[in-house]
Amino acid sequence: MLTAFMPLECQKKVGNRQLGEAVSLEVPLARTWLSPRNDFALGETANVETLLLIQLEGTARIQSLPDIAAGADLVAISPSGSTAALYSQASGTVQWLTGLPQTPVSSGKVEVSNLSSDLPRMAVSDDGIVLLGVSANGTGAVHVVSRSGSTQQIWVGREVAALSFLGRSQDALIADRQANSAWLIYDVTGAAVVRHLAGEGQGLSGPMAIEASEDGRRAFIVNSGSQTISVIDVESSQTQQVAAGRNVAGLHRLRGDSVFRLTDPSEAPLLLLDASTPDARVLFVPFDSSLTDSRGLLTLRQRGQSRTLRLRTRQ
Repeated sequence: MLTAFMPLECQKKVGNRQLGEAVSLEVPLARTWLSPRNDFALGETANVETLLLIQLEGTARIQSLPDIAAGADLVAISPSGSTAALYSQASGTVQWLTGLPQTPVSSGKVEVSNLSSDLPRMAVSDDGIVLLGVSANGTGAVHVVSRSGSTQQIWVGREVAALSFLGRSQDALIADRQANSAWLIYDVTGAAVVRHLAGEGQGLSGPMAIEASEDGRRAFIVNSGSQTISVIDVESSQTQQVAAGRNVAGLHRLRGDSVFRLTDPSEAPLLLLDASTPDARVLFVPFDSSLTDSRGLLTLRQRGQSRTLRLRTRQ
């Protein structure tokens, strides 16, 4: 169980990356999903039946979202953080949460039980378009889900390992782990033009996570088969391979231009991908276990002082 939520800062100093201020929670969280802008998180506790919104900027606080039930099997947050989609396998439904983070509101729920298979992959765009990627028996497919409940298949492959939208667009990236390939689909609700972005010839090996830079000009892919990250120019498909040197958990966007956390916060040291310069690189961030107290809460110690941000529950 998580007992603390810790955003990360990447300071723009050459060779200097450090943890941002720690946020300590008196409410024990079972699961959290961090916004790509690191300004809020969605979370849930083991005994609360509704989703929680955790504000991380300004006055830190926790807000209950009574119209959003806890227990979703998948939660996806859009590139700007304005929209979230929640998928429940038991009910076969997708629910939308918009107006994040300041004015969150439930804005629709539809059944997608006809797409049920193994737990799908999911992505949501800033304007609320949902993609579900399903894989079974050696075949994978990606479907667009509308708020009316209709679905449309836009891609077929072998295994949908990861999906993500480019920011402020209806273009999406797909990673196919079995085919060792990545794809870009333009205008998923319109022409849905499919373009092969990269494959084994560009060094892809078991791709398991895919994200885009903020300007949409580059794609980043974690290769589980080679412990590398592929950095791909979207226009030319020119690829740079960056060695991670160990297994990578995924791509989790941090504050900064094309900076991603690669490993879980519990792992030491933390591993970051810094692609803010033309030559992308992997950086290690040491973790001081003395920052954890007897309750498992994290406290930032900086310049000889200790500071803990306590979150208040909003009634």
